[in-house]
Amino acid sequence: ADQCELYDLNNDPHEMTNLYDDPKQRDRILDMTARIRIWQAATGDEVDLPRV
Repeated sequence: ADQCELYDLNNDPHEMTNLYDDPKQRDRILDMTARIRIWQAATGDEVDLPRV
């Protein structure tokens, strides 16, 4: 299965620290997931996203 990933490219340009499981990023992840779901609905994209 795919692993969820979130990186701070300004401070971690080599993507060494995955922030996805960082509790401080929860609101950001929820917001980004909601935006992706809106885009999916608008474009007919039916790929399942991981549950957040």
